[in-house]
Amino acid sequence: MEASHKTRGTITKAEICDLYEFSGETLRKILNVHLYEELKPLGYKKRCKLVPNVVYRKFQEFWGEPLNA
Repeated sequence: MEASHKTRGTITKAEICDLYEFSGETLRKILNVHLYEELKPLGYKKRCKLVPNVVYRKFQEFWGEPLNA
């Protein structure tokens, strides 16, 4: 059984896409264009597939709880 992002400290971009029903391109635009300046100081890197939980929580502040939680 795979550990949840809450226990492992990261979440993949693919998991975020599944939770929010986003395409990869939509998530890329949100993270790398619209929210990049807010997420960069928290450790977000554009090319990394793993997103630290602190970055994911900031993302949730903007987009709310996921549809498929």
